[in-house]
Formats: sequence, C-alpha cells, structure tokens
Amino acid sequence: MHRSGVEPWYRHRLASSRPVGRLPPAGRRPYRHGHYRRPRGQGRPPRNANLLGVAETIRLLARAVILKDGAVLLAHALGRGNTFLPGGTVHPGETLTQALARELEEELGVAVRVGGYLGGLEALWEDGGRRHHEINHVFEVIAEHLAPPAPPASREPHLEFFWSSLDDLDRRNLLPAPLRQRIRRWVAGERSTWWATDLD
Repeated sequence: MHRSGVEPWYRHRLASSRPVGRLPPAGRRPYRHGHYRRPRGQGRPPRNANLLGVAETIRLLARAVILKDGAVLLAHALGRGNTFLPGGTVHPGETLTQALARELEEELGVAVRVGGYLGGLEALWEDGGRRHHEINHVFEVIAEHLAPPAPPASREPHLEFFWSSLDDLDRRNLLPAPLRQRIRRWVAGERSTWWATDLD
C-alpha cells in the first residue's frame, strides 16, 4: 500500500499498528478489545489458594432444619466424631428443593414439605488428608411423621439420626460450625436470609 499521500500523524499510527495475521507471543492468547487475554490458570490466585488448590471438587448440598418441640434433627455417620444436618448432594438436573426431598426420603423413608430458604454456608474441611470444598443451602423442612424424643429409623446403614436440643449443638459437634449459631438465631425469631463461610 502506497502511503506517501497519508497525513504524517496517520502514517505514524499505521506504522505502529499491529500487522494483520501476526501471531501473539508464545503462550499468550489472542487480543480481545486491544488487550491480551490472560492465559487460563494465570489469574490472581484466591487468598487461600493453598487450601482451595487441593480440593478436587466443590459439592453442592441441600440441608434440612427439622425442628420439633425445641429439638432439631441431626444426622451422624457411624464412626465419625461430628454430626450434620440431614440432606445431601444435589444431582444434575435437580433443583435444591427436589434434591432435599429425595435425600430425606432415601435416608428416612418419609415424605416431607420443604419450606422457606434459611441461608447458605460455604465450608472447607479435611478427611483422610484430602480437602473438601462444599456449598450448603439450608431450608426449613416440615416432616409431619417425625417427632421427638424417638429417634427416626435410618434407611442408610452408615447413618443414624437423633434429636438434639439447641443448647447441645456444640456438644454434638454440629458441622459446619457456623450452623449452630445460625439455627439458634433463626429459632429466636431472626428471619433474614443469611450467608456464612468458614474460609475467611
């Protein structure tokens, strides 16, 4: 292209522009809006990347707060030192409420009504030297056929269920730990939706 007739300021701009078809430097991704796109995996690491980097997956869980006569239903995996709220993993294609109703039917053999959404909780925990990262979504659940003090029969051989007073949640080692205070505050009348994390 003959540029002798181009204005000096525009000729300088053309000379410094990026030639068409020129490849980006090795290891770099193409331009986007005039800037290189940072190669995948080279972004700024999260604040606690030393923990998150070894968690192989992030599990999405739906959990139930089943409250009757001042007692909350807890689940316990045999041989473990902690308890947790009934519920479990959300499968692809399920909503949170569908997954929770399915899990409770599988674990307890009862039909339930999933009520209001209480809040979410992010947790990171270790088991057998491996880190696990999970997101728990917690709902109020009405189970008309369950009532204390009799513990519900478990349909899962590795699980047992029992009722706990709110004051005993610490002694029962309910995990993730932020749930203990959140449940107490909800029972006391606090109805705002909450979010908590133990990664800070």
